[in-house]
Amino acid sequence: MLSRIGILAVFVLASFFALWLGDKQVPLPSPGLIPRGVQDFHDQVNELPAGVPVLVAVDYEPGFSGELDGAAVSFLGHLAGKGSLITFVSTTYNGPALAQRLVQELNRQPAFLQTPFTNYKNMGYIPGGVTGLAAFAQAPEMVIPYDLQANSVWTTAPFDSSQGLGNFGMVVVITQDADTARNWIEQVGPELGDIPLQMVVSAQAEPLVQPYYAGIPRQVSGIVTGLAGGVAYEVLEGSSGMASQAWDAYSISLTLAVIIILVGGVFGVSSFTLTQYKQAKAEGKA
Repeated sequence: MLSRIGILAVFVLASFFALWLGDKQVPLPSPGLIPRGVQDFHDQVNELPAGVPVLVAVDYEPGFSGELDGAAVSFLGHLAGKGSLITFVSTTYNGPALAQRLVQELNRQPAFLQTPFTNYKNMGYIPGGVTGLAAFAQAPEMVIPYDLQANSVWTTAPFDSSQGLGNFGMVVVITQDADTARNWIEQVGPELGDIPLQMVVSAQAEPLVQPYYAGIPRQVSGIVTGLAGGVAYEVLEGSSGMASQAWDAYSISLTLAVIIILVGGVFGVSSFTLTQYKQAKAEGKA
């Protein structure tokens, strides 16, 4: 019990020490080391026409905010800078509230302090699980006809109710769950045609989502993974946002975790070897 408390104390103290020192103690990734998935994601956003609507699915749980908020705010800031109309939806109960929180975090960034970002619509919750998502892919205006302010979004410019998902220049899914990502890929992806489907995922979901990006034909156009992906995206943008500000604490904590695992492994092997030696010696005397 004491050892667990001690390990927790080490991580907490290390994180506070990193925050106290300020950022830029650990070098950011160089542009040449940016993951290909992040580069493709960034390029797809760059290619969007100015002002085009973008659908963003906020499908992660609040417990993963520390990992995914920074990555989400990094690409949302890029979209906002292009004048994109961001339309939020979610297949989770907490999603609509998290979407509002992301907008608040975005407006705390230096680029939006003077002119807050307001060009967004929060469409709320998509009911029905996988079946509801499939129905949304075919007729979004029927599944969610109004936003959270009870406005009929699909009948006002720049939307055209007859176009369905064709109204959007891109679809982005933010999730920590590989099954949720797969549902969007399998249920919504086939209805998109040439519209890019991008993913912002946690480190635990990335191994199961990566094949959809790396495979042929490619079903995911770009992928940003966790805090490290958010930092890489900010490097491409030449900005210092939420992800970069947490980079030192993240890097130091990760290094400590590796050291603790190695020390624990050595201690465990040593203890086991010593126990086996004592047991063998006792049996020899007997």
